[in-house]
Amino acid sequence: MREAWRQWGLLCAVVWFVGACAPSKEKDPFLEETTQVRFTPEITTDASAKKQFLIGTGVRKKLGVINVYAMGLYVEPTAAAVALAAWKTMDIEKVKTDAAYFTTLQTGKFAKTMHLTMVFNVSGDDMASAFDESIQPRLKTEAGKTALTKFRGYFTEPVKDGEELSFSWSEDGTKVFVKFNGTAKEPIADADFAQALMAVYLDDKPISEDAKKNFANNLKMMFQKAEEAAKAKP
Repeated sequence: MREAWRQWGLLCAVVWFVGACAPSKEKDPFLEETTQVRFTPEITTDASAKKQFLIGTGVRKKLGVINVYAMGLYVEPTAAAVALAAWKTMDIEKVKTDAAYFTTLQTGKFAKTMHLTMVFNVSGDDMASAFDESIQPRLKTEAGKTALTKFRGYFTEPVKDGEELSFSWSEDGTKVFVKFNGTAKEPIADADFAQALMAVYLDDKPISEDAKKNFANNLKMMFQKAEEAAKAKP
């Protein structure tokens, strides 16, 4: 019996050693791991002719357990690199706890897009109500409330697993271009609404704190993109 236990112990040690020594699999910076949704690294939108780069991903949960949609935040690298220059050499883990970074990310004068990929079926009314509950408290003007009513009106049909939505902000942050599965809705040109919608994801009480922190994950790559673009200019 003692010999059997000794052999079992040796086997466990070997298994542990092999696992510990095996090369770790490098994380895919464009994959939202919880939902396994992979985002395109770069996109172009109606908000800007310039390409935007994915700086991080996250997931929207309902009741803390139901994955509703994966989200990816894109920015236009050249202008974003200027606005976010103070964080270029900062450790990413420190960036994730720096309130000033997220304020600048939200209000900076560069084009940005929040892209959503649904992983759960939601009725149009429920989706509209969820956005209403998040955006309404962040609005400051009657014009913003009117814009929210217009936005709610876009959710006339259920949004289903696999479908995509995107909200793209103009460079000055005053206009939002909305797309459902590639079909453009009428843009919403109201600065109060535009900033309130972005605040849902980036202010001090975001709908997902984990997702917010993840919007710094690819920051180093974004700065590299900006440098590559600068070198490519004739």
